[in-house]
Amino acid sequence: MIHVQSESLRTHLRMRDPKAHKNDFGHLLIVAGSFGMAGAAQFAAASALRSGVGLVTVACPASIVPILQITQPGAMCIPLPEEDGAISKEAVPVLENALRGKTALAIGCGLSMRANPDIVRAVLSDSLPAVIDADALNLCAKYSTLSALFSSRHVITPHPGEASRLLGRPASSCIEDARALHAMGPVSLLKGADSFICGEDEYISSSGTVGMAKGGSGDVLTGIVSSLLAQGYSPTDAAWMASEIHGLAGEAAARRLGTIAMTPMDTVDSLSEVFMAYAP
Repeated sequence: MIHVQSESLRTHLRMRDPKAHKNDFGHLLIVAGSFGMAGAAQFAAASALRSGVGLVTVACPASIVPILQITQPGAMCIPLPEEDGAISKEAVPVLENALRGKTALAIGCGLSMRANPDIVRAVLSDSLPAVIDADALNLCAKYSTLSALFSSRHVITPHPGEASRLLGRPASSCIEDARALHAMGPVSLLKGADSFICGEDEYISSSGTVGMAKGGSGDVLTGIVSSLLAQGYSPTDAAWMASEIHGLAGEAAARRLGTIAMTPMDTVDSLSEVFMAYAP
């Protein structure tokens, strides 16, 4: 197992051509949000933009589009049909059309269990690399036909509770659970004080702080992983790099604000410090 060192980011983050344009850095589609959990989609979009992707589009219930357009004006939005405040089955053809021209996908942040499972199926069935998180994982645990679609182009980012539901058993040691999740097909990033990543290689990332133990931190991580995927990093590299970047940004926020007062958006705002320190 490789213990990730922050210095490793220097050799893996890519130098940017001064003449590049936005289309050179990918187009990410984030399928997220529900009535009452618009903030999760906001966190994911904000962290994705801070992590260098050229374009972000958020596909979300139509009722929360105004929130996303105001809080994340750098992201485009696609309003999706909804039922009871969550994405409905009628959204599937709209979503399938939205997949065109994208370089990576993310689904799950604030999705809610009220979302139609065919939305998750559409993402998993597409050929693009994708991050699967939060209630998308819980829907995969509920419907085995969804988890059967996991493949090496997918990164799943469960916390121990979500991992337990996916595995259908109580959580055991983190590394064994991460390996068991990887055996289902995807790259697994099992979140915790130490995060375990199993893909082409195995990694442990120990960056971070207790100040990140707040709702929304996982959404920030999803945005970073999917941003790197959209820029062309491999699923394994995107997973371990994002885990380390996320933790370092949290540490920077804690130095500035303290572990009690810091919020997930403070971690997003601190991503610039990480990239300024480690990007070529």
